[in-house]
Amino acid sequence: MELKKNEMRKQKLIEAAKKLFSKKGFYSTYVDDIIKEAGVGKGTFYRNFKNKEDIFVALLFMFLNDWQSSVSIGVDKNTSLPYLDYIKKVALESFTFFKNNEELSNLYFRIAPGLSAIIEPYLKNFETQMLDYIINDLEKARGLGLLDETFNTRLAANIIAGSFFRVHYYYFILKNDEAALNNLETLVDEFFNMLFFGVLYKNIPAPRP
Repeated sequence: MELKKNEMRKQKLIEAAKKLFSKKGFYSTYVDDIIKEAGVGKGTFYRNFKNKEDIFVALLFMFLNDWQSSVSIGVDKNTSLPYLDYIKKVALESFTFFKNNEELSNLYFRIAPGLSAIIEPYLKNFETQMLDYIINDLEKARGLGLLDETFNTRLAANIIAGSFFRVHYYYFILKNDEAALNNLETLVDEFFNMLFFGVLYKNIPAPRP
C-alpha cells in the first residue's frame, strides 16, 4: 500500500515538472516550484530524484517510452501492409503522438537543446536510442527482403529522423500552419511523398519521348 502511495506521489512530481518546465522553462523552474505544484513534501522529491536535472531526464525518457508504446514500429514477417504504407502509418502515429503530448514535445524540441552540460549527455543518449529504433526497424525490413540488401540503414534513419523532427518543430511547436495541424493525414501524405519520392516529385516534367 505504501509503495503504491509512493508511486502516486512520484507521478504527481513528474506531472508537475512536465507542466512547469514546459510553461516556464528549465532555468526558471525550481525544485520548490515542482514540490508546491505537486502538493507533496520535500522529502518525497529527494527520495525519488536527486535534483531538477534528474527529473528532467526522467521526463525525456518517459517521452521516448510513451512514443515507442504509441506507434506501430516493429516490422516483422507478419506485417500485413506494404512496406511504404507501413512507414506512412508509423509517421502518422508519431505525428499524432507528438500533437497529443504537447508539453513533452515542448520539453524535447524547445527546452532541452542548449541546456546545461549535465543534461547534454542524457539528451544525446535519448536521441541515440530513438534513432536506434528506426535503424533496427530498417535493418529488420532489409533482412526480410523488403529493402535491397545494400540499403544504407544508418544514413536512411538519419534522413528520416532529421526530416521528421524538423517538420514537427515547425508545425507542432512553432504552430506556423494551423490548417495543417487540423489535417494530419494530408500533412503526412505530403511529407511522405516528398521524403521518399523527392521534394519536386510533382513538378518534375515527364521526360520527352
